[in-house]
Amino acid sequence: MTTKIKPAYHLLYILVLNTFFFLCPFISFSQINSQTIILDDSISSTYTIKDGRITGKYSSYYKNGVKKSEGYLQNGYRIGDWKVWDAAGNLKMERNYKTILEFDRIYPKSDTSGAIPMLMNHPYKIKYNEDGYVDLFNVKAEFAIWRNRNWRFLNSVDNKELFNENRLYKIICAALLSKKQTAFEDERFKQELSFDTIASIIKSNNSIIIGYKIKEELIFDLDRMVFEYRILGISPQIKSNDQSSDLFWVYYPDFRKIFAGETIKFPSFKFIKSIDDLFFYRDFSSTLIKTSLNNPFDMSLKNFPGMTADNIQYEQKILECEFIESENDIWLNLAY
Repeated sequence: MTTKIKPAYHLLYILVLNTFFFLCPFISFSQINSQTIILDDSISSTYTIKDGRITGKYSSYYKNGVKKSEGYLQNGYRIGDWKVWDAAGNLKMERNYKTILEFDRIYPKSDTSGAIPMLMNHPYKIKYNEDGYVDLFNVKAEFAIWRNRNWRFLNSVDNKELFNENRLYKIICAALLSKKQTAFEDERFKQELSFDTIASIIKSNNSIIIGYKIKEELIFDLDRMVFEYRILGISPQIKSNDQSSDLFWVYYPDFRKIFAGETIKFPSFKFIKSIDDLFFYRDFSSTLIKTSLNNPFDMSLKNFPGMTADNIQYEQKILECEFIESENDIWLNLAY
């Protein structure tokens, strides 16, 4: 449809348009947009996407219009002030996140008495080891009260650090060809590939990587009272029969020391200094392609009955919000 401009505004329109194109080379654009998602009949969520990352203000509401939660997200993690209310509007939990995994509890006040002393602030601190990366907290099985597996796809859009000059793939290949690490046949990490097989794969697929598949786990740790993402593996993807296909898999924990030695070239936060930091703080853009949440038949989203491209995109948004709301629900249950 063609927009008609009244003559009286024509010169003003031209002036504004020319000014915009004059300033374009000097403006740094970030792709920021707000999304509102209806999770089910009782909850709706509004969140912000910045450069493909869930970063910015988040809020959710009950069906009766009462606000359920409000806070800010940084690459999908909570940061700053967070509040959660029940359906009657009563504040049940308030925290101030100093980092993605460290917080001060503001309400209810910390109390060592009663049945749930673990609601106190946990002494956990993010600390770097001598190899330059953050050691993961030892989560006890009995305290992992909520967990699920996710599979994500990373492409070159909004992932300059990983794709510029094929950087991540070159780092992985260098470690494999120097025999510092090995690769696996699939995401179960049971069948190691021989060095000759790895070398042959790399030689024949040196510059046609279209993306990466990431396998991760999302855990609610009752000990620290936080959700935490943990990457399990990474698989370079090639195009096969118009679809992405696994080239091989590497076990992410084994590569952390190597990634920690790779300095960030395009930092988005001053505390993200290495490739391992980028993954730890989740400073990457990705799309969810599969989850174990409500998925008893272990299917990828595209294989669900009746799924279209639009359906998949909407389901991805719903699931991202459901992860956040699952933590809100745990807070509510523990606050009673």
